[in-house]
Amino acid sequence: MPSWKKIIVSGSNASLNQISASGGFKGDGSAITNVSFDNIASKPTLFSGSGQFATDVSGSWQGYITGSGIVSSSVASSPSQGTIRLSTNGVNTDVDSGLQTGDSPTFAGLTSTGNVVVQGTLTAETYVVSSSITTMSIAQSSGSTIFGDTPADDTHQFTGSLTVTSSALTIDSSGTVSGSSTSTGSFGVIEVGGGHFTSASLAAGGSGGGGVSSYTDLTNVPVGIVSGSSQIATQISGSFTSTSASLVTITDSLETASGSFSTRVTTIEGSGTTQGVGQSDNVTFNSITTTGPDTFGGNVTITGNLNLQGSQSAAETLVIADQFGFFASGSESTNVDAGILVQSGSSAMTGSALYNDIAVDANKNPNGGRWSVAKNVKADDVGVTPTAYVGTVTVGGDTTEPDSDDVKYGVGEMYITSDGEIFIYTGS
Repeated sequence: MPSWKKIIVSGSNASLNQISASGGFKGDGSAITNVSFDNIASKPTLFSGSGQFATDVSGSWQGYITGSGIVSSSVASSPSQGTIRLSTNGVNTDVDSGLQTGDSPTFAGLTSTGNVVVQGTLTAETYVVSSSITTMSIAQSSGSTIFGDTPADDTHQFTGSLTVTSSALTIDSSGTVSGSSTSTGSFGVIEVGGGHFTSASLAAGGSGGGGVSSYTDLTNVPVGIVSGSSQIATQISGSFTSTSASLVTITDSLETASGSFSTRVTTIEGSGTTQGVGQSDNVTFNSITTTGPDTFGGNVTITGNLNLQGSQSAAETLVIADQFGFFASGSESTNVDAGILVQSGSSAMTGSALYNDIAVDANKNPNGGRWSVAKNVKADDVGVTPTAYVGTVTVGGDTTEPDSDDVKYGVGEMYITSDGEIFIYTGS
């Protein structure tokens, strides 16, 4: 079990095995818990529990003791529907609530979560059905029925067959009728799928009489359609001419270098880009290889990667714009100690190192890869023994004390809970 030690600061909740204080303790002790009653000095005689209650007080009663010292007890019950019984000290008093089976109560409102059975006549000034009716049985009776009161808003749907037995059927308002029917009648206008048909157009075989017979009657025709030779002749004009004699002369003369032409060639053309090769020109190459040593007197800008294959490189001032400097590249197969080495002392190429130590230690570096420091490290050393370790702080997301899962680096690391309690790891 990893050992995390709590650092007691002002406001901490400490859990200690023992406390010794030569000057005593101050405070009212209201926050002290888990203190044995037997260990409390100068305690008064107290009524402490059921055992003492059974010894010192005997007998039994129901109810409670009032401020006047009278023992009282009351129980309310309902022996039958509509009757409330109040039993006070054994005396029963029945009260009629007005809800007997023969009563006719009046309520401002009534909500039933179960079924309601009416054995008599149900009379309602307004009858509202909040859900669809699937089954309805009606006793035979004469009369009229009206559904709805607003023609524009009320909709009545029937699923199944509708049989109307009457001498006349009247539809007072206009509407859309869909479906199939076998009937004989007359229509002034028929609209189907956006088409407008009259008796004349139907007789002629289409909307307006006869349908579309001309290309010009089509709508939404794509632009740019070539329809015939006449359109080509109209929209494509011009003619091809033979090669100019003067152009032939010029191209033929370029086959042999002339003095005037050669003196005017000042640049070399490559892959579509004209490059100047003079000392003052800016030249762009896809890649460049030198056999060196090379000296650049001005600034050098490299937009790609710079790969140094030599063992050493030196710069009077090194400015890196990258957010991170990446060291020990390529060591993913074999991990190595790596970090920053600063010249320190009189020995050349020797100094103090801040580095990532890979050596695993059960307490100091249980997971490997802990930041460490060391002295007298040579530039060509491949392994380093740490002089000390860098202290780290983990901020927890809750008030739970740290455990083995919270050990990230090793001995000396700190852990702070969300409520400000501080712990330091001292080893497993």
